[in-house]
Amino acid sequence: MDRAGEQLPAPRSGGILPGAIAGALLALAGHVALLRSFGTALPYRDQWKCTGVDILLPWAEGHLGWRNFFEPLNDHWPVLTRALSFMLVRLDGQWNNLLETSVNALLFAGAVALFLRLVLPGLCGWTRPAFALVTGVVFALPITWENTLWGIQSLVYLQIALTLTYFAAVCNARTFSWIWWSGQIAGAAALLTQHSGVLAQVAVMFLLGWRWWRGDGNRRVVAAGLALAFFAVVLFAAFFPPITVTAALKADSWELAADVFLRQLAWPLPHPAWAFMVYLPWIVWIGDRLMARRLAATDAFIFVCGLWVGAQAAAIGYGRGAETYTFVSRYCDFLALGFLLNAASLIRLWARFSPTLARVAIAVFAIIWLFAPIKSFWWESTQSHAGYNLERRPGLNARNLERLKNYFAAPDVAALSAHGGDEFYPYMPGIVPVLNNPKFQSLLPPETGSPRARHDHGRLGWIPALLLRSTAFLTFAGVVLLGWSAVSAWRCREHRAYLIEPGLHTARSLGMSTLALFVASTGVCLAWENPWAFSRSERLRVSYLPASAGVSFSDLEFHRGDGNEHALVSTTGAVETQPDDQREYWYGTRLPTAVDFRGILKSRAITVRARYLIVPFAGYPCADGNGLRWRIVNPMTNEEKWISYVGPNPGVGWDMWTVDVSEYKGLDASLYLFDGREDAVGWVGVARPAQTDDAGFAAQWRPRLRMLRAEGAHRALAGFAAAMGMLCLATFGCRKMTNTTWRRAKTSAMPGVSR
Repeated sequence: MDRAGEQLPAPRSGGILPGAIAGALLALAGHVALLRSFGTALPYRDQWKCTGVDILLPWAEGHLGWRNFFEPLNDHWPVLTRALSFMLVRLDGQWNNLLETSVNALLFAGAVALFLRLVLPGLCGWTRPAFALVTGVVFALPITWENTLWGIQSLVYLQIALTLTYFAAVCNARTFSWIWWSGQIAGAAALLTQHSGVLAQVAVMFLLGWRWWRGDGNRRVVAAGLALAFFAVVLFAAFFPPITVTAALKADSWELAADVFLRQLAWPLPHPAWAFMVYLPWIVWIGDRLMARRLAATDAFIFVCGLWVGAQAAAIGYGRGAETYTFVSRYCDFLALGFLLNAASLIRLWARFSPTLARVAIAVFAIIWLFAPIKSFWWESTQSHAGYNLERRPGLNARNLERLKNYFAAPDVAALSAHGGDEFYPYMPGIVPVLNNPKFQSLLPPETGSPRARHDHGRLGWIPALLLRSTAFLTFAGVVLLGWSAVSAWRCREHRAYLIEPGLHTARSLGMSTLALFVASTGVCLAWENPWAFSRSERLRVSYLPASAGVSFSDLEFHRGDGNEHALVSTTGAVETQPDDQREYWYGTRLPTAVDFRGILKSRAITVRARYLIVPFAGYPCADGNGLRWRIVNPMTNEEKWISYVGPNPGVGWDMWTVDVSEYKGLDASLYLFDGREDAVGWVGVARPAQTDDAGFAAQWRPRLRMLRAEGAHRALAGFAAAMGMLCLATFGCRKMTNTTWRRAKTSAMPGVSR
């Protein structure tokens, strides 16, 4: 029989549609509640450049063209975001962030419904409404507040919606139908959202490659899908803007990229070791399914979507590794999908076995897996990135509106920049031509104080007005539909195993799989710098004082530098750098005094003996009243030279300051830390400076210090390698289970599946 045209039986639809809609409504209710509490009509930060400067100003001046929509923005091509924003402006008559975010919420709710519609057919009975409930609750949490409150973040929701549409077509359509072609168009359109849009095609290539190898489906259709995906990747590489604007955010070592990658996969738990726990269900289930001859549509979706989320995490590790430590809210919608895919994999694994010891073990693991992240969900929702920013959001919204009103009352860019104007837009002069354009002024809502705001505009204002009053109704409707889903699924009473084709596992294949994981994880561990050093304190010491030929380090001692002789000041650890266990290697002005220290700290002089002075520094040396300077003094003539650091501020992170002092060899150099503030930015810190003639030493030293953040990943990988090694030995040690016995045991565990 030709298996290429065969498909697994279609699932019964009991509870699928009401469950999908219920989960979407619960997610929408959470987004609406957030908009109601923290939403604003005023656009924010990059939105001014993306839509205001690049689209609305050319339109107001009468020379808007299609090229304006393709203008790069921070290495992205947000074509569809600009198109959506411009369409809403034309329909509404206003540029209103609250309208855009309301439409974004509806768009995301549709994406959640599609996600559930693709996953729920692979579940059965009570697990369908339970999974829909978990999905709705996870997406209702305020963890992803940036995507909810910023109109420009439609680029995230558009990417998710288009990518899921693409996956739905690839996983379900086996012929050249209109569904298949629509999916291909959606996949191509996803490239016009964010730079990571191409990752959808990369994930699909893995699925279609497996189908070609297994003969799962029509090979002509599979080949066409592969060709289109490959063509999209080639076009992306040839024409899309390279990562240049945000190049400083890229990880400068593969170890740091790996650490950030694992931390994203561990979401919402904070340690990279949890990545293996969180993604174990997906790894085991997909490994089981890839040993079958065919993939059910649900399993194909779980496979390709899991690859896509993993690729998104890898992109974050590579492109944002220098600054990303735990989770940034605008990436968390992607990461939440990965968490939910693993939950679906757990349910599929549980249904894979009849009541046996294996099924009991899976149930116990599922309970631990589900309850372990509850505290992290609470923390990420109420504290962390979300809690800190949302607490300040009402005041920020009020200040931004006040800045705009003051500017329209007396046009002066200083009114926009007052009191932290970068919260409004980082580069104020760039939006002055937009604000001064009369036609643009007529597009702003009246609450902005625009002198030409039109009260007869805002034609779509009923959308946010209606939506923001519907939180209770959306929640109630979601709960009712969940009940409907539960009743429908119970009445259906479909057998749990009819969708699952037995895998072709043998004791040898399982042993080879665990051996491959052991070899891969061990190889990564051994490639780590100093792979056998697991002591954190030892790694800190070696990294801050690396043994390198031609490099010397100077201990620092500080006293008050106001011109009078003072006793030495204990400045060790007086910084707020992160992580805090590195502070013992730093010196700073955040002294433990009753009143925050304000003054000057001066280090004892060191003699300049090399061409370069390199000092790691932290804090806010460029904030008004603060400073960081080298003072070079000729001890014979007392002639002095001051060298100042001019920016930017690294904050609780750190950076390297390299100064060419070749003309000052033999002279004395002292570091001066100026602290003239008592607020949160009132501190400056430094670590031991290095002297060297090697111009490239700073570029080598920086990644070594940044790699200290990745020690958790190093230990996690070592633990995973050890676990895989023991599992490999145990698998190969089970000689009594022959290939035939194994296959018979697997098949007999699934009633209703013919052998």
